[in-house]
Amino acid sequence: MQVDQYFVAFIDILGFAEKVQRDFSNAELMADSNLDSIRQAVLAARALGDVDAKISVDLFSDSIVVSTLFSREAFTPFLDACTRLQADLIKMGVLVRGGVAYGKHYSEDGIVYSAALIDAYRLESKEAEVPRILISPDLADIMELSGGDSQSALRVDEDRYLFLNFSRFFSQDECQMVSAALDRQLENCRGRVARKLSWLKRALHEGQGLPA
Repeated sequence: MQVDQYFVAFIDILGFAEKVQRDFSNAELMADSNLDSIRQAVLAARALGDVDAKISVDLFSDSIVVSTLFSREAFTPFLDACTRLQADLIKMGVLVRGGVAYGKHYSEDGIVYSAALIDAYRLESKEAEVPRILISPDLADIMELSGGDSQSALRVDEDRYLFLNFSRFFSQDECQMVSAALDRQLENCRGRVARKLSWLKRALHEGQGLPA
């Protein structure tokens, strides 16, 4: 059996248990449920992948896995699909963090067996910390990636990790709307949650060229 190299993103939905509990606290799902928001974003990412490349987007429990066959031509559409997915979720009030890696990846008949997925998961669980999707150093080296300005696909964070520049898929009005929502949440939280929200607001403002 041949197992090919793939680009794989592992994306974790933050606060998933609370979102499920909130959705199912009513007899019927509301039109603006978290499930509906996540479903819309996943379907939009799948549609983008169908247009530009053979990109698979799968949701199970609190995890989203995005994958496509490894090639230099496929990397930009793959990165755009991951970034737009994150941006769409943020606009709907759903925060995620994740990792992007490459390596051997098998996904057929409901079976996923993947070294790339393990690497992406480790990056998400051990390094991401805040709502960002990181690029593995190995992938950055082999693709000769670097961070750029607010319109670049990738930016460099303070710890030197490259992360997906979700702010490039925001209009100024959308940025202001999300920023106001983050301010309201920050009034009532402390500790790790406040750190995550503060990082997101700063990254969004910097990406839009606004004061942090």
